[in-house]
Parts: sequence; structure tokens; C-alpha cells
Amino acid sequence: MAARDPRELSKSRLPRLRRGLFLALLFGAFPFLAGWCPGFLNQHRLFILGSICCEVSTGAWLLVAFLFQTFADSQRAAYIDQFVSDPLTTVPPPVSDLETPPFWLRAWNWANVALFLLLVTMMVNVFATLPTS
Repeated sequence: MAARDPRELSKSRLPRLRRGLFLALLFGAFPFLAGWCPGFLNQHRLFILGSICCEVSTGAWLLVAFLFQTFADSQRAAYIDQFVSDPLTTVPPPVSDLETPPFWLRAWNWANVALFLLLVTMMVNVFATLPTS
């Protein structure tokens, strides 16, 4: 019954780094959308394209990870209900597929993180080379 504790299922188990990355890109886009940096937008179109791609990809990754987590939780609940409903059933073996996300989802995640780090590096490089006034 401890595995079915609703307090544990109500917490989001999506990785904090990925949620933070998504929110950083979202809030970082606000100055560009507000028109505060027109010179930067005109000179660094590759940065803008990369940040849009990273934002969309990270958002899609979070959605897919949430769907995977929801599916895993429903499968886990079904296994628990099946085990609890029949007292003569042996303990089912742990399902390793539900514990960790598939390889392609982990690779997609690290590609998003690498693109974000590349964008941050580009931004730092641009600001480091600005003439001081």
C-alpha cells in the first residue's frame, strides 16, 4: 500500500534541471520578444534560431517525459492492483523498463542540454567582446 501513497504520486518527478532549462529559455526570450534588444537580434540570427529550437525541443522533451511518467505510473498501479487483488499471487518482479526512460529520451535530453550550453557560451562570448564605454 505504501507504493500507492497519493502524496508520492502528486509530486512531479520530472527532472528539475530540464524544467529549469525550459524556464530559463522562456524567461530569457522575454527581452527579445519585448523588443529590448533589436541590435542583438539583427546581428545574431543563428543564436535566435538556436534558442527557438532549444525551447521547442526542451518543451517537447518535457511533454514526452511527462507522458512516459504517466504511462509508467499507470502500469505500476495496474501491477500493484493485480498483486493486491489476488492473495495467492507471488510478488511480481520489478519492471526495469518503467524505472528508467528509454535511451532515445536520455540522448534527446543531453542534446538539449548541450544546445543550451552552446547558447550560453555564444551569449557570454558576445558580451565579453562588447566594447566598454
